[in-house]
Amino acid sequence: MRMSKLQERMSDVLKAASDAKHELKDLHVLQFLGENKYRELRAKFGQVFQADMGAEAFHKILKSLDLDKLAEELWAELRNNKSKQRRKKATKRLKVVESLRRSHNRPEWMILEVLPVIPPDLRPMVQLDGGRFATSDLNDLYRRVINRNNRLKHLLELGAPDVIVRNEKRMLQEAVDSLVDNSQRGRALSRRGRRELKSLSDMLKGKKGRFRRNLLGKRVDYSGRSVIVIGPRLKLHQCGLPKTMALELYRPFVISRLVADGYAQNVKGAKRVIEREKPEVWEALEEVIKARPVLLNRAPTLHRLGIQAFEPILVEGKAIQIHPLVCSAFNADFDGDQMAVHVPLSENAVREARELMLSTKNLLKPADGQPIVGPAKDMVLGIYYLTMDPTVEIVARKEDADKYRSIDVAWDDDVLVGVAKRANGYYWMIRNYGTNAIVFSDVTETDERGRTRVTRRATDVTIDALLAGEIDVALFNGYEMDKLMQERGLYDRLEITNLHERRLVADIDEVEYLYRIGEVDLHTPILLGNIYDNQPAQPRPEITTVGRALFNRILPDELRFVQKTCGKKQLQDLVAKCFQRIGSERTTDLVDDIKNLGFFYATVSGTTVAVSDLTVPEERAKILSDADNMVQTAEREYRRGMLSEDERYQRTVDVWREAKDDLENLMKDTLDPYGPIAIMALSGSTKGGFGPITQLAGMRGLMSDPSGRIIDLPIRSHFREGLNALEYFISTRRTQGPCGYRAAYGRRGLSDPAFGRCCAGRDR
Repeated sequence: MRMSKLQERMSDVLKAASDAKHELKDLHVLQFLGENKYRELRAKFGQVFQADMGAEAFHKILKSLDLDKLAEELWAELRNNKSKQRRKKATKRLKVVESLRRSHNRPEWMILEVLPVIPPDLRPMVQLDGGRFATSDLNDLYRRVINRNNRLKHLLELGAPDVIVRNEKRMLQEAVDSLVDNSQRGRALSRRGRRELKSLSDMLKGKKGRFRRNLLGKRVDYSGRSVIVIGPRLKLHQCGLPKTMALELYRPFVISRLVADGYAQNVKGAKRVIEREKPEVWEALEEVIKARPVLLNRAPTLHRLGIQAFEPILVEGKAIQIHPLVCSAFNADFDGDQMAVHVPLSENAVREARELMLSTKNLLKPADGQPIVGPAKDMVLGIYYLTMDPTVEIVARKEDADKYRSIDVAWDDDVLVGVAKRANGYYWMIRNYGTNAIVFSDVTETDERGRTRVTRRATDVTIDALLAGEIDVALFNGYEMDKLMQERGLYDRLEITNLHERRLVADIDEVEYLYRIGEVDLHTPILLGNIYDNQPAQPRPEITTVGRALFNRILPDELRFVQKTCGKKQLQDLVAKCFQRIGSERTTDLVDDIKNLGFFYATVSGTTVAVSDLTVPEERAKILSDADNMVQTAEREYRRGMLSEDERYQRTVDVWREAKDDLENLMKDTLDPYGPIAIMALSGSTKGGFGPITQLAGMRGLMSDPSGRIIDLPIRSHFREGLNALEYFISTRRTQGPCGYRAAYGRRGLSDPAFGRCCAGRDR
């Protein structure tokens, strides 16, 4: 009985040994074990097998690798294996192995055993008022690593249970991971439950990281940055620098001047004087800035003129003031743009800034050599208002013409000077000849008695309209026309000025005096005796207006006499001509004078816009009706198979484009040429000319869909009458219209701007 029990126990032991043997044989190197399996095997075979977790396990595995042997195995696998996937995998491993062998590196070195600590300068600690300290986030992350490492060391010395040790190792690994990259873990570490701590990776990556901010982006001493605003009273070579900013930029030079002038005994005393902002500080600053210009730069610096030198002028406030005419070179506007300011230090740098980089030395575009300081916006508006001439006159005798007209006007024996009015289309006659008198001198007909009939040149429609309404008899010379005009009182009714009524003024000084005392206004017609300042008078008086005389006052004698209405293009040509004939120094003075004159008379003009200024053309309905008929014709031909879909689409788009162009031309003829809207469009002081005006009182026109394809259904309404629901729906997709205007389409116009808020630099 005892023997049988003993045998049973023996068989159980042998079976258990066999099972344990098979279980041990099933284990192999690099096998992954779960937590429960590990505990079971550790309890059974703790003396005969070894298992580790975490980086410690990988370190032992990598340390046991024989790179030479592994390389031979991989080369053999590449030669003998036919599987494409296995060969690809072996190739990747072989690249890593060969790289380690060539560089004499060991793979276990990739596992950190010693954690490097960056220098204190890169993780500063600053003492605050009250004895508290402000420290870098890296110090907190390093502190957590040190605390957990010391606690793990203490637990190992005490022989703590394996569960506690493993948990402490996991916490140490988390601390190291957070130090390297705090954003990769499931829950980032934070200080007292507030914001996330910035780790080493956060300090390196991104626009504000160590590489892009500190290594690639250079930091410069004696520099500052602020928002720019316009400085309308500055000269071209000047910029307005805030007093507090200038004091900080020029601080060392101010300290030197205070010590030299005896206001302070040493540098420390000078600093105290500056902190108290005594009057002598500002006096010293005024002297210092005269000797040293500043460099202004606006990012992005896309060409050489993106950084220029200026003479600083101390101003109140915190914004940098810049001259309006340098905005084009910097591609700057005043909607929140910022500019950087730098102070040149060495004598060579100061000399280079004055001689090469000063804004008055950089008047031309590097690309094409054209002036880059051309007037624009309000300046153009003011000059256009100053030089326009709404006066119309009649000259009936050749003797008057020879006496008063300029030399460049050719006269024939038989002369009739016609009549024009400032509205209803007659003003175009003024533009055709570039003067304020209308000359018709082409003799082509005679009557039955041999008398000469004077025909019209380039103005048939306008004169015919006038004659059809007021003059119903044949006129054969200027005397008859003058007599008929006087008999019927047309001079007064049509607001026509006779040449003899012009006031003869000696020179431009007298013109300015008369304007200041209120005897004449800007558009009063005059005869100007002498158009020059320092030269003898011309043989005949110049027929002009007060405004044009005042404008020519700022021009050098070499450019006088400008006898035309000056818009943006005319002013740019004038600046280019001044640079070519006289040089950069006089050009600088000219553009400054144009700037001052333009701003002043833009204010004097009082130009405003009202809905009543927008005149809807009477022919608008007919133009739209004709376009509808043409589109319907194209649609019928398409349904009959005479046109393809593409041909129908293209014809429809062309029809509506032509209708929009016809409306735009009609708007030009309908608007009062001396009204505020026409002045802004004709002068060039606004973008787009009559295109945007057509949208206000003509039709909105064709739009584009999100893909950029033109929608063949136009917006027929204009903004003055308002858009219906469908037209507004088409107008809500922010894409580019066919003429460059913002167009829209569908619901995406409501969603895309919201999604685009998170994209830096997205056009809103």
